[in-house]
Amino acid sequence: MKPRWTLHIENLGRIRRADVRMAPMMLFVGPNNTGKSYLATLIWGILAKWESFFPEDIPAHPPYEQCKTLLLSYYEDKNKSRLSNLMQDIITCFNYYLDKNKTTFTRSLFTSDTLDIGTLSVSLNETDIANILKDERPEALELGQNRSYTDLHLYITIKSLTGFLLFSEIAHPLYLPASRTGFMISYRELLAGMMSRFGIEKTVSTDLSSPVIHFLKDLIFVQFVKSEAIRQQEHYIEIANSLEHEILEGEIQQYTKPSLGFQYLPNLSETPISLHLSSSLVSEIAPLIIFLKGNIYFNALLFEEPESHLHIQAQRILAKHLVRLVNMDMLISITTH
Repeated sequence: MKPRWTLHIENLGRIRRADVRMAPMMLFVGPNNTGKSYLATLIWGILAKWESFFPEDIPAHPPYEQCKTLLLSYYEDKNKSRLSNLMQDIITCFNYYLDKNKTTFTRSLFTSDTLDIGTLSVSLNETDIANILKDERPEALELGQNRSYTDLHLYITIKSLTGFLLFSEIAHPLYLPASRTGFMISYRELLAGMMSRFGIEKTVSTDLSSPVIHFLKDLIFVQFVKSEAIRQQEHYIEIANSLEHEILEGEIQQYTKPSLGFQYLPNLSETPISLHLSSSLVSEIAPLIIFLKGNIYFNALLFEEPESHLHIQAQRILAKHLVRLVNMDMLISITTH
Protein backbone atom coordinates (compact mmCIF):
# COMPACT_ATOMS: atom_id res chain seq x y z
CA MET A 1 0.00 0.00 0.00
CA LYS A 2 1.48 3.33 -1.08
CA PRO A 3 0.88 6.65 0.71
CA ARG A 4 -2.01 8.58 -0.86
CA TRP A 5 -2.08 11.66 1.34
CA THR A 6 -1.55 15.29 0.40
CA LEU A 7 0.97 17.49 2.16
CA HIS A 8 -0.03 21.14 2.67
CA ILE A 9 2.70 23.75 3.18
CA GLU A 10 2.61 27.51 3.44
CA ASN A 11 5.42 30.01 3.89
CA LEU A 12 8.49 27.79 4.06
CA GLY A 13 11.55 29.50 2.58
CA ARG A 14 10.74 30.42 -1.04
CA ILE A 15 7.57 28.31 -0.97
CA ARG A 16 4.49 30.47 -0.51
CA ARG A 17 2.05 27.58 -0.84
CA ALA A 18 2.28 23.98 -1.99
CA ASP A 19 -0.10 21.01 -2.02
CA VAL A 20 1.92 17.87 -2.71
CA ARG A 21 -0.08 14.77 -3.54
CA MET A 22 2.04 11.79 -2.55
CA ALA A 23 2.59 9.25 -5.31
CA PRO A 24 4.87 6.24 -5.91
CA MET A 25 7.18 8.47 -8.00
CA MET A 26 7.35 12.25 -7.73
CA LEU A 27 9.54 14.74 -9.59
CA PHE A 28 10.07 18.27 -8.31
CA VAL A 29 11.27 20.14 -11.40
CA GLY A 30 12.28 23.78 -11.60
CA PRO A 31 15.01 26.43 -11.65
CA ASN A 32 17.55 26.85 -8.89
CA ASN A 33 16.47 28.31 -5.56
CA THR A 34 12.76 27.56 -5.92
CA GLY A 35 12.30 25.26 -2.92
CA LYS A 36 12.74 21.79 -4.43
CA SER A 37 15.21 20.65 -1.76
CA TYR A 38 13.04 22.16 0.96
CA LEU A 39 10.15 19.98 -0.18
CA ALA A 40 12.29 16.84 -0.40
CA THR A 41 13.78 17.49 3.04
CA LEU A 42 10.35 18.11 4.57
CA ILE A 43 8.93 14.91 3.08
CA TRP A 44 11.92 12.95 4.38
CA GLY A 45 11.41 14.45 7.82
CA ILE A 46 7.73 13.53 8.02
CA LEU A 47 8.37 9.99 6.77
CA ALA A 48 11.29 9.49 9.16
CA LYS A 49 9.98 11.25 12.25
CA TRP A 50 6.17 11.11 12.14
CA GLU A 51 5.96 9.17 15.42
CA SER A 52 7.89 11.90 17.23
CA PHE A 53 5.00 14.34 16.75
CA PHE A 54 2.91 12.39 19.25
CA PRO A 55 3.42 13.21 22.94
CA GLU A 56 5.43 10.72 24.98
CA ASP A 57 2.69 10.52 27.60
CA ILE A 58 -0.94 9.62 26.89
CA PRO A 59 -2.54 12.93 25.87
CA ALA A 60 -5.82 14.49 26.93
CA HIS A 61 -6.24 16.88 24.01
CA PRO A 62 -9.72 17.20 22.43
CA PRO A 63 -8.71 15.71 19.02
CA TYR A 64 -7.21 12.67 20.71
CA GLU A 65 -10.18 12.23 23.07
CA GLN A 66 -12.49 12.25 20.03
CA CYS A 67 -10.39 9.54 18.37
CA LYS A 68 -10.45 7.46 21.53
CA THR A 69 -14.24 7.78 21.81
CA LEU A 70 -14.75 6.68 18.20
CA LEU A 71 -12.30 3.80 18.60
CA LEU A 72 -14.17 2.52 21.67
CA SER A 73 -17.47 2.83 19.78
CA TYR A 74 -16.05 0.84 16.88
CA TYR A 75 -14.88 -1.87 19.25
CA GLU A 76 -18.44 -2.09 20.60
CA ASP A 77 -20.37 -2.53 17.35
CA LYS A 78 -17.81 -2.88 14.48
CA ASN A 79 -19.86 -0.39 12.45
CA LYS A 80 -17.99 0.38 9.22
CA SER A 81 -19.32 3.93 9.10
CA ARG A 82 -17.72 4.52 12.50
CA LEU A 83 -14.44 3.20 11.09
CA SER A 84 -14.47 5.78 8.29
CA ASN A 85 -15.21 8.56 10.77
CA LEU A 86 -12.46 7.27 13.02
CA MET A 87 -9.93 7.49 10.19
CA GLN A 88 -10.91 11.09 9.45
CA ASP A 89 -10.54 11.99 13.11
CA ILE A 90 -7.12 10.32 13.22
CA ILE A 91 -5.99 12.68 10.44
CA THR A 92 -7.38 15.62 12.44
CA CYS A 93 -5.53 14.43 15.54
CA PHE A 94 -2.24 14.03 13.67
CA ASN A 95 -2.60 17.52 12.18
CA TYR A 96 -3.15 18.88 15.68
CA TYR A 97 0.25 17.54 16.73
CA LEU A 98 1.85 18.62 13.45
CA ASP A 99 0.70 22.18 14.07
CA LYS A 100 1.85 22.18 17.70
CA ASN A 101 5.35 20.97 16.78
CA LYS A 102 5.84 22.49 13.31
CA THR A 103 8.35 25.18 14.30
CA THR A 104 10.52 22.94 16.47
CA PHE A 105 10.37 20.20 13.85
CA THR A 106 11.25 22.48 10.93
CA ARG A 107 14.14 24.18 12.70
CA SER A 108 15.56 20.85 13.82
CA LEU A 109 15.14 19.35 10.37
CA PHE A 110 16.93 22.20 8.60
CA THR A 111 19.34 22.94 11.48
CA SER A 112 18.22 26.55 11.79
CA ASP A 113 17.24 28.71 14.75
CA THR A 114 15.32 31.17 12.61
CA LEU A 115 13.48 29.17 9.93
CA ASP A 116 9.71 29.26 10.34
CA ILE A 117 6.80 27.59 8.56
CA GLY A 118 3.29 29.00 8.28
CA THR A 119 1.21 25.87 7.69
CA LEU A 120 2.07 22.18 7.88
CA SER A 121 -0.71 19.62 7.58
CA VAL A 122 -1.78 16.47 5.74
CA SER A 123 -5.10 15.41 4.27
CA LEU A 124 -6.73 12.26 3.00
CA ASN A 125 -10.02 12.44 1.14
CA GLU A 126 -12.94 10.09 1.73
CA THR A 127 -12.32 8.15 -1.47
CA ASP A 128 -8.71 7.50 -0.47
CA ILE A 129 -9.77 6.28 2.96
CA ALA A 130 -12.41 4.01 1.43
CA ASN A 131 -9.87 2.54 -0.99
CA ILE A 132 -7.32 2.01 1.78
CA LEU A 133 -9.84 0.18 3.95
CA LYS A 134 -11.00 -1.81 0.93
CA ASP A 135 -7.46 -2.90 0.07
CA GLU A 136 -6.27 -3.74 3.55
CA ARG A 137 -7.71 -4.00 7.03
CA PRO A 138 -5.55 -2.30 9.69
CA GLU A 139 -4.02 -4.96 11.94
CA ALA A 140 -4.04 -2.55 14.88
CA LEU A 141 -7.82 -2.85 15.10
CA GLU A 142 -7.58 -6.57 15.78
CA LEU A 143 -6.00 -5.80 19.14
CA GLY A 144 -9.35 -4.65 20.41
CA GLN A 145 -11.11 -7.93 19.91
CA ASN A 146 -10.34 -9.20 23.41
CA ARG A 147 -11.92 -6.11 25.07
CA SER A 148 -9.02 -5.89 27.51
CA TYR A 149 -7.78 -2.57 26.19
CA THR A 150 -6.30 0.08 28.43
CA ASP A 151 -5.61 3.77 27.86
CA LEU A 152 -2.11 2.81 26.78
CA HIS A 153 -3.46 0.22 24.35
CA LEU A 154 -5.84 2.79 22.86
CA TYR A 155 -3.04 5.33 22.45
CA ILE A 156 -0.75 2.81 20.77
CA THR A 157 -3.61 1.75 18.48
CA ILE A 158 -4.32 5.33 17.41
CA LYS A 159 -0.64 5.90 16.65
CA SER A 160 -0.54 2.62 14.71
CA LEU A 161 -3.62 3.60 12.72
CA THR A 162 -1.94 6.92 11.85
CA GLY A 163 1.02 5.00 10.46
CA PHE A 164 -1.30 2.64 8.59
CA LEU A 165 -3.26 5.47 6.98
CA LEU A 166 -0.46 7.83 6.05
CA PHE A 167 2.84 6.01 5.94
CA SER A 168 2.02 2.39 5.17
CA GLU A 169 5.21 0.43 5.86
CA ILE A 170 7.78 3.11 5.10
CA ALA A 171 11.01 2.02 6.76
CA HIS A 172 14.09 4.21 6.96
CA PRO A 173 13.56 6.72 4.13
CA LEU A 174 16.93 7.31 2.46
CA TYR A 175 18.01 10.80 1.42
CA LEU A 176 20.71 11.18 -1.24
CA PRO A 177 21.78 14.85 -1.19
CA ALA A 178 23.13 16.94 -4.03
CA SER A 179 26.91 17.36 -4.30
CA ARG A 180 27.40 13.70 -3.44
CA THR A 181 30.99 13.69 -4.71
CA GLY A 182 32.04 16.05 -1.94
CA PHE A 183 30.29 13.98 0.71
CA MET A 184 31.71 10.69 -0.58
CA ILE A 185 35.24 12.08 -0.43
CA SER A 186 34.95 13.73 2.97
CA TYR A 187 32.22 11.92 4.92
CA ARG A 188 34.59 10.15 7.30
CA GLU A 189 36.42 13.38 8.10
CA LEU A 190 33.11 15.21 8.57
CA LEU A 191 31.77 12.64 10.99
CA ALA A 192 35.09 12.23 12.77
CA GLY A 193 35.11 15.94 13.47
CA MET A 194 31.56 15.81 14.77
CA MET A 195 32.08 12.68 16.87
CA SER A 196 35.27 14.03 18.42
CA ARG A 197 33.10 16.65 20.09
CA PHE A 198 30.48 14.22 21.28
CA GLY A 199 30.34 14.10 25.04
CA ILE A 200 32.33 17.30 25.37
CA GLU A 201 29.48 19.60 24.38
CA LYS A 202 25.81 18.98 24.90
CA THR A 203 25.10 19.69 21.25
CA VAL A 204 27.19 19.30 18.11
CA SER A 205 27.27 22.43 16.00
CA THR A 206 26.66 21.75 12.32
CA ASP A 207 25.04 23.45 9.36
CA LEU A 208 24.10 20.14 7.76
CA SER A 209 20.41 19.28 7.61
CA SER A 210 19.01 16.29 9.46
CA PRO A 211 18.63 14.04 6.38
CA VAL A 212 22.22 14.78 5.30
CA ILE A 213 23.51 13.88 8.77
CA HIS A 214 21.55 10.60 8.60
CA PHE A 215 23.01 9.97 5.13
CA LEU A 216 26.54 10.40 6.49
CA LYS A 217 25.86 8.18 9.50
CA ASP A 218 24.44 5.48 7.24
CA LEU A 219 27.59 5.57 5.11
CA ILE A 220 29.59 4.79 8.23
CA PHE A 221 27.46 1.82 9.28
CA VAL A 222 26.35 0.30 5.97
CA GLN A 223 27.72 -3.17 5.19
CA PHE A 224 27.42 -4.95 1.86
CA VAL A 225 25.18 -8.00 2.06
CA LYS A 226 25.55 -11.28 0.24
CA SER A 227 23.24 -12.37 -2.55
CA GLU A 228 21.51 -14.90 -0.30
CA ALA A 229 19.94 -12.06 1.72
CA ILE A 230 16.20 -11.60 1.93
CA ARG A 231 14.41 -11.81 -1.38
CA GLN A 232 13.63 -8.12 -1.71
CA GLN A 233 17.23 -7.20 -0.93
CA GLU A 234 18.35 -9.60 -3.66
CA HIS A 235 16.38 -7.51 -6.16
CA TYR A 236 18.09 -4.36 -4.91
CA ILE A 237 21.50 -6.00 -5.32
CA GLU A 238 20.59 -7.05 -8.85
CA ILE A 239 19.72 -3.44 -9.73
CA ALA A 240 22.99 -2.24 -8.18
CA ASN A 241 24.94 -4.78 -10.25
CA SER A 242 23.10 -3.68 -13.37
CA LEU A 243 23.90 -0.01 -12.71
CA GLU A 244 27.56 -0.91 -12.25
CA HIS A 245 27.60 -2.89 -15.48
CA GLU A 246 25.66 -0.43 -17.65
CA ILE A 247 26.90 2.91 -16.31
CA LEU A 248 30.11 2.50 -14.31
CA GLU A 249 31.71 -0.30 -16.35
CA GLY A 250 33.18 -1.50 -13.10
CA GLU A 251 32.08 -2.06 -9.52
CA ILE A 252 31.97 -0.29 -6.19
CA GLN A 253 33.85 -2.28 -3.56
CA GLN A 254 33.82 -1.99 0.20
CA TYR A 255 37.04 -2.34 2.15
CA THR A 256 37.55 -2.58 5.90
CA LYS A 257 41.26 -1.86 6.40
CA PRO A 258 42.72 0.44 7.56
CA SER A 259 39.14 1.68 8.07
CA LEU A 260 35.77 1.17 6.47
CA GLY A 261 35.43 2.80 3.06
CA PHE A 262 34.62 2.37 -0.61
CA GLN A 263 36.59 2.20 -3.84
CA TYR A 264 36.00 1.74 -7.56
CA LEU A 265 37.35 -1.22 -9.55
CA PRO A 266 37.10 -0.63 -13.34
CA ASN A 267 36.49 -3.52 -15.67
CA LEU A 268 39.66 -5.16 -17.01
CA SER A 269 41.65 -3.80 -14.09
CA GLU A 270 43.02 -5.45 -10.96
CA THR A 271 43.79 -2.19 -9.20
CA PRO A 272 40.95 -0.40 -7.36
CA ILE A 273 40.76 3.40 -7.50
CA SER A 274 39.93 5.60 -4.53
CA LEU A 275 36.67 7.48 -5.06
CA HIS A 276 38.48 10.81 -4.83
CA LEU A 277 40.54 9.78 -7.86
CA SER A 278 37.64 8.37 -9.88
CA SER A 279 35.43 10.36 -12.22
CA SER A 280 32.54 12.43 -10.86
CA LEU A 281 30.16 10.03 -12.62
CA VAL A 282 31.40 7.24 -10.33
CA SER A 283 31.34 9.24 -7.10
CA GLU A 284 27.91 10.75 -7.83
CA ILE A 285 26.14 7.44 -8.43
CA ALA A 286 28.18 5.43 -5.91
CA PRO A 287 25.92 6.23 -2.90
CA LEU A 288 22.85 4.74 -4.59
CA ILE A 289 24.78 1.58 -5.47
CA ILE A 290 26.24 1.34 -1.96
CA PHE A 291 22.84 1.44 -0.27
CA LEU A 292 21.28 -0.93 -2.79
CA LYS A 293 24.03 -3.41 -1.95
CA GLY A 294 23.98 -2.63 1.76
CA ASN A 295 22.24 -3.95 4.85
CA ILE A 296 20.33 -0.75 5.71
CA TYR A 297 16.86 -1.52 4.45
CA PHE A 298 14.91 1.36 2.92
CA ASN A 299 11.77 1.56 0.82
CA ALA A 300 11.56 5.32 0.31
CA LEU A 301 14.21 7.28 -1.60
CA LEU A 302 14.55 11.08 -1.70
CA PHE A 303 17.04 11.68 -4.53
CA GLU A 304 18.45 15.13 -5.27
CA GLU A 305 19.62 15.80 -8.82
CA PRO A 306 20.19 12.19 -9.90
CA GLU A 307 21.22 13.43 -13.34
CA SER A 308 24.24 15.30 -11.94
CA HIS A 309 27.49 14.54 -13.85
CA LEU A 310 25.78 11.85 -15.92
CA HIS A 311 25.82 11.76 -19.71
CA ILE A 312 22.33 11.73 -21.23
CA GLN A 313 22.66 8.02 -22.05
CA ALA A 314 23.58 7.24 -18.44
CA GLN A 315 20.63 9.36 -17.29
CA ARG A 316 18.27 7.20 -19.34
CA ILE A 317 19.74 4.02 -17.84
CA LEU A 318 19.42 5.41 -14.31
CA ALA A 319 15.82 6.48 -14.96
CA LYS A 320 14.98 2.95 -16.13
CA HIS A 321 16.36 1.46 -12.94
CA LEU A 322 14.57 3.98 -10.73
CA VAL A 323 11.30 2.93 -12.36
CA ARG A 324 12.19 -0.68 -11.59
CA LEU A 325 12.53 0.30 -7.92
CA VAL A 326 9.13 2.00 -8.02
CA ASN A 327 7.68 -1.21 -9.42
CA MET A 328 9.15 -2.97 -6.37
CA ASP A 329 7.01 -0.69 -4.18
CA MET A 330 9.72 1.82 -3.37
CA LEU A 331 8.51 5.40 -2.91
CA ILE A 332 10.80 7.72 -4.91
CA SER A 333 10.92 11.54 -4.89
CA ILE A 334 13.35 13.34 -7.17
CA THR A 335 14.49 16.95 -7.39
CA THR A 336 15.82 17.94 -10.80
CA HIS A 337 16.42 20.90 -13.07
